[in-house]
Amino acid sequence: MALLIIVLVSSGHLSDLTREKGNILTIAEQLGATDFVKYANESGLTYVFTSQGPLTVFVPTNEAFRHLPDQLNGSLQDRDYVRTLLQYHTVNGTHLKTSFINNKKLRSLMKEDEEYLDIIINIYQGGQVLTVSGSPITNPDNKASNGVVHIIDRVMYMQPILGDGKVATLKRPIYCICPFGYVLMKNHVVPGTYYTAGMYNNETFTTLLGQTIAVEQTSLRGNTTISGAWLILPDFTCTNGVVHITSEVFLPPDFFE
Repeated sequence: MALLIIVLVSSGHLSDLTREKGNILTIAEQLGATDFVKYANESGLTYVFTSQGPLTVFVPTNEAFRHLPDQLNGSLQDRDYVRTLLQYHTVNGTHLKTSFINNKKLRSLMKEDEEYLDIIINIYQGGQVLTVSGSPITNPDNKASNGVVHIIDRVMYMQPILGDGKVATLKRPIYCICPFGYVLMKNHVVPGTYYTAGMYNNETFTTLLGQTIAVEQTSLRGNTTISGAWLILPDFTCTNGVVHITSEVFLPPDFFE
């Protein structure tokens, strides 16, 4: 027997069901990321975040902007720099948390030397920690009318230019610990991509030289030591890994023999 079922919905409920979600800037503002909204408007990206899409945007919290390194704080007054910074946090398409896998690369809207830069997703500690280019994703999958917003609690730094660029010639993901004033050595390279947000106390890594180095103290704000050496400039994303600048050199046990 065929049935016709008519469901009565009040006009108030119907409007709730059909109401379109807010755009990316509206959702970001609702989530408290008002600094991001301000910088988007001031840098001329309002139309991109309100009318274009679908886009996936990794939106830093207000606190994340306040914790920028001193050398970058002044750059927030530069409209062009801010525009580029926010483009680095933006990806075409809708990418939800369920699609993330370790070392997944997403192409950002930031263009440098005629090429768009990638950002990288990493998963640590059995899925308990999820990062994008080293920045912890604390509130994912906030859907908007033109994409999705993932809230992160640290601003992603753009890829630096280091030395003669030889790091980029390596063929697999790496995590580099670079001492000031020294050529990059095997004892400062570890296979894999390890950001400070994914490290934990007493975690160990084996360098390409075979030495074991250990995480002795961690903090999301950069207070991390590896075998006694401070990571004074951590978490710089490269095309094939991450670079941490250290305060000391890791000398092999038989270095002076």
